[in-house]
Amino acid sequence: MFKKKYLMSLLIVACCSLLSCGNANEKTDDISNESIELNQNDKIEESSNEKINIEEDGAETDDAIDSGDIEVETLSNYDYPEDEIKDLMISYYDAYAACDIDKINENRTGLCSSKEQSYIELQHNYFEDYVVKELVLGEGLDKKSFLVGVKVGIRFKGIDIYLYGLDFYYVRNIDGRWLIDSAYTQYNYTIEEYDLDHDVVEAINSFTETDEYKQIAEAVDEQYNFQTERNPEIDEFYDDYTNALMEWMEQNID
Repeated sequence: MFKKKYLMSLLIVACCSLLSCGNANEKTDDISNESIELNQNDKIEESSNEKINIEEDGAETDDAIDSGDIEVETLSNYDYPEDEIKDLMISYYDAYAACDIDKINENRTGLCSSKEQSYIELQHNYFEDYVVKELVLGEGLDKKSFLVGVKVGIRFKGIDIYLYGLDFYYVRNIDGRWLIDSAYTQYNYTIEEYDLDHDVVEAINSFTETDEYKQIAEAVDEQYNFQTERNPEIDEFYDDYTNALMEWMEQNID
């Protein structure tokens, strides 16, 4: 059965990621639920306000954002092209929100299929915009690739609140440009329209088990609890979105 909480992984770029993110979410659920039981209201509010700057009315305080506002954490002393990756992620999510398939394709190594385009159109019907807030960078399999964890704020149409999701990408340098590898978006990670390299999959699995990545996952989990408790309309949105998503999956996924 689908759990509403796990749909945050879907809200960005993957139609089935909640089928594969259960173990990671269960770990963060255990941590978050334990801390919430100890001191539910104080702990959630203190942690959430510190990490995401929530206003008293529960709305997110994100203004128009530029690449200088994005926090970056690196997992090694590798000379990461941080500014280029910030710009890449901002451009990609802006294109995703606008349902700009040409712009999405410009930022990736492979083109969107007709099936993925229909999925992006579904997201466009429900989500207003995305705001990149934090990146975690790890080394890839060679000097022309690396891993990127992305904490991204998602604003629903009709609800003036941002909730955070956590995404990951494998980024490659192709002819001097940094591009998102289309095979390792969460969408393709499940659908597998592009073949997956076992070594890259292992690197991604190790990356998502790092303390730095898990800390962001815990913050996302706490923020979700905080916002949904204060804003019951989020659950109504999820019900509508889940129904549309399930219908899309039945029509498009074998």
